[in-house]
Amino acid sequence: MENPSNFITPRATARPELRSPRSDTDWDTEALESGGSSSSTIGSPRAQVDDLDRGELPAKKASAWSPSSMSTTAASVGWSVRSSIADSPLPGWRLPPSRSFASLDPEISSCLSKPFIDTQDAHPGGTPSRVYWESILVVLPMYSGYAALFGLQHELKTIFGIQDDSSVSSSDFSVAVSCLYFWSFTIRIAQNVLLSRVSPWGRAFMSAISMLLAMLLIAGVVICESHRMCWVACAYSLGGIGIGCFDSNFLTCITPLGHETKRVAIIGIPTGITLVNVGGFFLMGPPWGMPPLAVYCGVAASIAGGMLVMALRIPGAAPGQPLGGEDIGLMKLLADVREFRAWLPQLWHYALAFTIDMFALVAFCPGVVLYVYNAETVTLSKGLVLPTNTFIAVVSIFNLLGGVTGRWLSYRVHPRHPSSYGLLTLAGIFLILQWVPLLTPLGTFLVMIGDGLIYGSISRHIDSRIPRQFNLIAISVWLLIGDVGSMLGSNLINAIRYWTLGGL
Repeated sequence: MENPSNFITPRATARPELRSPRSDTDWDTEALESGGSSSSTIGSPRAQVDDLDRGELPAKKASAWSPSSMSTTAASVGWSVRSSIADSPLPGWRLPPSRSFASLDPEISSCLSKPFIDTQDAHPGGTPSRVYWESILVVLPMYSGYAALFGLQHELKTIFGIQDDSSVSSSDFSVAVSCLYFWSFTIRIAQNVLLSRVSPWGRAFMSAISMLLAMLLIAGVVICESHRMCWVACAYSLGGIGIGCFDSNFLTCITPLGHETKRVAIIGIPTGITLVNVGGFFLMGPPWGMPPLAVYCGVAASIAGGMLVMALRIPGAAPGQPLGGEDIGLMKLLADVREFRAWLPQLWHYALAFTIDMFALVAFCPGVVLYVYNAETVTLSKGLVLPTNTFIAVVSIFNLLGGVTGRWLSYRVHPRHPSSYGLLTLAGIFLILQWVPLLTPLGTFLVMIGDGLIYGSISRHIDSRIPRQFNLIAISVWLLIGDVGSMLGSNLINAIRYWTLGGL
């Protein structure tokens, strides 16, 4: 390692009045000037961290750090040394307290080190001129279609005359339904090749068409009474392509429109799901007794309306930017992949937390709940019996409350790593697995509020910490990794039911 004295600048030695009061970790300037050793070794990450944590980084000490020593400190502590050095107030001796490492990268700070609520809602790049409230009308019908696929799967299974057992037909139906998550996973990769010349706005619009076709196909199968498993697989594949292509591209479209627009849009996710899982189950229960076909047709109509809103009200480019001005295509994808060091290190551990969240969401909300409470009625307590559809609707109301609350809070709280919200998810799963009907709504509420906080905090992290040019690939990879949890959760529903209830 080079002698630290080689890095002493003439300006620093010529102005001794700038020196800070001597402490046990300050530089031994006289020793350095004479070529001797310092009492605080340059290559020691611990000594560097002690000074940095107290905001006592001298200007000449900043210049004395080599790239290798900076990378060593960053690796051992997990802090962004390069950002702090770039922002240090040269030629002074101290970093102001506001530029501490905790403020530079608050997500990696202790979850207990900051107040829960963040009173400053920053907009990177400036506050947009308006909030696109109509964005929720695009997201809501898409996730209503998604809910119709996973929330009404048991009703579709009943229409096909398949029992909830370990028969071959029951297993085949589970595989057909899992196409929803398989194709959602696949399209996140394939879209960057097959649709490389289509803008994110165009991809989002095409995904709405795919979801609309899925609803119409299921409605046609029910009307024609064609109970072939290939139709189920085809419909759920179209739905998976639709939802898998939609969320990453639509989020990319509205990212330049600001945090407020994105916050409004993602609230449409639990709202759209609840409209089906609450409104649909209420309508299918007494006294209305409407068939599932009416729900599929209603969702198809809402998707068509959402496409109209998107075409008329959602811009295809950021305000002030020309339409189609973004660099897209296969070459852009390959360039983003080659520059993975600029975005992947800040993202991969966030995506792993989302994978666990998606497993819990698909497996338990409602997931296995639909296959456990599958009788005509559900007994909540002595003398209190509800029709099953009404009970599922009540559970879905708690889903809505948890999902909306979590997504609203995600842009209000101080940034934290999403794994810190996993305790809510685990607590919710524990309550659900007790199979006590009164505890099920509370359990799903906890899972959903954890999901909302995790989803929103990752979206906020991408906007704030990852360069804008990597926005699409970062969101795609985040959701792609999360789909692994979705596929596992979907395929393990029967196993969870068998494991917890002993095959009953």
